[in-house]
Amino acid sequence: SWKAPRPIIACVTWPEMAPVVERLGFVHELLPFPGVAGIPERTPDPGAWPAFEAAARERCFDLALQCYGDNPVANEVAGRLGARLAGGFAPTGWSPP
Repeated sequence: SWKAPRPIIACVTWPEMAPVVERLGFVHELLPFPGVAGIPERTPDPGAWPAFEAAARERCFDLALQCYGDNPVANEVAGRLGARLAGGFAPTGWSPP
């Protein structure tokens, strides 16, 4: 009989969130986020971005979902992870076609 493959779940977030991610129990990996202009919590590290993006693309994600919120930059980050599909929150006022 056919069985669905078990998902491997990675969480992209700030490195210091590792203890929280570990407690979730269903996340297999934390991919440390270097920040990006437009995500206001901290100053981004642009020099770390190429290695971060390469590490994400190496994983060949099937799906990237951003749960940051109504921020177009967060959707752009999800889109740059190299996943086959990406999704996120729609900007305020956006109507689907």
